[in-house]
Amino acid sequence: MRTLPLFLLAAPALLAQGLTVHVEFESSVLLGPLHYYAEISGGTSSMPGRRVPIDDDAVDFQDVSPGVNTLRIIDRNGATVMAQPFQADRGAGPLHITIPAGPAPEKPPSGAVSLYRLEHPFKRKTIREMQAAMKYLQQHDDARAMEHLEKALALDPHLPEAHSWQGALYLRQGDLARADQEVQTALGQGLRDASLFVNLGVLQVLKHDAGGAARYAAEALRLQPANPQAKQLMQRLRAKPS
Repeated sequence: MRTLPLFLLAAPALLAQGLTVHVEFESSVLLGPLHYYAEISGGTSSMPGRRVPIDDDAVDFQDVSPGVNTLRIIDRNGATVMAQPFQADRGAGPLHITIPAGPAPEKPPSGAVSLYRLEHPFKRKTIREMQAAMKYLQQHDDARAMEHLEKALALDPHLPEAHSWQGALYLRQGDLARADQEVQTALGQGLRDASLFVNLGVLQVLKHDAGGAARYAAEALRLQPANPQAKQLMQRLRAKPS
């Protein structure tokens, strides 16, 4: 089974030992599970893919690099709601974030409400399985993360974030057929996330479809201009001789 270079995958990166940052949230909008995500990058090393769902009033980030970092709040469509720089130091108190009011989180860019999600709200057990999967992804335990993603999808197959993460994990394992199936399912279920489009682009590279890969990389950069994997993929495509 082939193992793909990790620098191309929009999955959790290896992190150096660092600090724990406790982030507390306030918002006039619903901070429901899988509606908004928090992501930290900066310091001495970036942390692409360390995106955790905001399903409570607080989130703990482990192994944050000392120094200036940026906390981003991202909606389920991959759009950045806000970005706030902060200084990470040992002994620092909690980071307090006020999320600005915006469009209803269940509405994709088209403005169409998901009828499926209105008729089938998230079950508490599904939320717990996704929380467990995110925890193990942060700990780089791909096997356990996959177990919980599979359990979440058994409870609710219309869970594009879970399909996207499964695609990323299969891609890391070199299982291209299953990776392609999962990311296409996530795309078909309406997920519009920069990491998803990066992985779609990587799959096109492996299929020797440079044009398709460039289109996916461009869409990832449109959604998240600072996405490091998307930038790296586009640079690689531009540097490749025709």
